[in-house]
Amino acid sequence: MYIKIFQSEASTLGDYIGILDQGKIKQWDNEENLYKNPKSILIAKAIGDGTILKASDYEKLFKMPAKSPFFILRPESVQIQQNGTFTGKIINRKGRGNYSLITFRINQTQIDVELYVSSRPLPKVDDVLSICITHDSCIPIQE
Repeated sequence: MYIKIFQSEASTLGDYIGILDQGKIKQWDNEENLYKNPKSILIAKAIGDGTILKASDYEKLFKMPAKSPFFILRPESVQIQQNGTFTGKIINRKGRGNYSLITFRINQTQIDVELYVSSRPLPKVDDVLSICITHDSCIPIQE
């Protein structure tokens, strides 16, 4: 028998969640650890929104060597700021009820990152903004 339980149901029903891939448990942990310390890209994508950055993307953004082959940058770690680190424009916006998931293209690198916006009025596609991201907000994924 095959049962598919989604993240919200799994976190409501149990203290631990197992992420399966082709019948094998890839990571078994509580929801917070799965979110903050994913062991693979599959886990990072399965638990919440985020932008997967390759080591080369990380190095372009922060001008420092990457200590992991991949990273996940969660949307809540990207902040709109008047004089932020990066400038760019909104290329996509998805409504999620009381907030929107924004895809932002960074001018300096042409890398797309996601961020949450709940302030009103919501920015529109093609709006130019300034954002702040720090290298500490990128979670390493060993894959």
